[in-house]
Formats: sequence, C-alpha cells, structure tokens
Amino acid sequence: ETHPALRRWIIRTLVTLTLLGSVAVGGWWLRENWINRIPALAIREVIVEVDGVLSPEEVRRLAGVPLGRNILSVDLPQLRDRLQNHPRIASARIIAEFPGSLLIRIRERLPLVAVEPLSKNGLQARYLLDESGHLLLPLDASSAPTEAVAAESALPVLIGYHAQRPTAQADTLRALEFVKTYESAEPGSLPDIRTISIAEPGVLMVTTDTSAEITF
Repeated sequence: ETHPALRRWIIRTLVTLTLLGSVAVGGWWLRENWINRIPALAIREVIVEVDGVLSPEEVRRLAGVPLGRNILSVDLPQLRDRLQNHPRIASARIIAEFPGSLLIRIRERLPLVAVEPLSKNGLQARYLLDESGHLLLPLDASSAPTEAVAAESALPVLIGYHAQRPTAQADTLRALEFVKTYESAEPGSLPDIRTISIAEPGVLMVTTDTSAEITF
C-alpha cells in the first residue's frame, strides 16, 4: 500500500505537471490564434540605415523579413547573427519599433589597404583588409557603385603581408593603425600613401604618391 505522504506528493506532482502543460498549450494557442494575428503587430516597413556601400535593398534581401509578418515572431538575435555573417558587415543592430516597424542599423567594414599575396601556384590575388585585419574581397565592379570600386582600387598596397609569419599580426595591425590615423588628416593636406611595407619585421616603410619614403 502506498504511503499517504508519497501518495499526496504524487498527486501534487501530477496536478502541477497538468497545470504547466495546460499553460504551455494555452500560451501556444493564444500566440498562434490571437497574438500572431493582431493586424496592428504586422510589420509595415523595414527601415535600414547603412554607412557604406551596401544598399538598403540588399540588406532587406539579406534579412529576409517579409512585410505583413508579425513583429513578435521575428527572432531578433538570429536575424542579427545572419546579417553579421555577411563579410562586409561588422555589426548589425535590430530594433523592433512598435507597432509595425523594424529598424536595422548596419555598420560596415571599412577597407584600409589592399594586399596582393601570391598563391601556391604563383598567381597573384588581390584582397582588402579592414582596420581589424579582417580579409575582404574587392567589390564586384559589375554591381557595386563606380565611385566605391574606384576608391578601393586606389587603396594603399600592404607589402610583405604573410598571415603565417610570427610577427605578421602585430606588424599588420600597426600598419593599419598608421593608415587609419594618416587618412584622418584633412583631405589634401598630406600626399596619398601608395604602399606600406612590413617586409622587415618591426619596421614600417611608407611610400607616398610624391615618391617620398618614410621609415619607422
């Protein structure tokens, strides 16, 4: 015969589980049949703010959030992560603005230099590096704005870039920091940088478009 105290514990446990199950089912039913169908919560616009070459239309396509979808059904962290998987996006901030707007703020990676390493078969490729050393592919000239493509083509070339060299990361970041500081000067006040060499570990050698050389 079951002990009275054990029997009472079993009954309380079953009642609790039943109530929890009812709440869960009720919450699901409420969400699917009422909350998700409230017209006022339907997304009427997706506002995109960008700071680089990506267009708002391209970001909307990447986001894949259709108009009319219930704003509460959008998984904001998942949407942020999906956008940040794009190689040109450094960070994405998603804000649900009730009743029916979704705001997406994009901060893009800004390339500072180009690198032209030789591949194993001897072919030369061209990549770009942003301020953190993140590797980017150049813009597609067939689809990107002409001005942006031209600006990337004119970036300084980082010479001596070898990702596997022991001091490569420190030297690369030092060179990128120099370029970032140099480029922050008033436009036209300094000659443009043409190349910056880190071929010699711990040394930066800068060449400008006036053929001036600076070593430090």
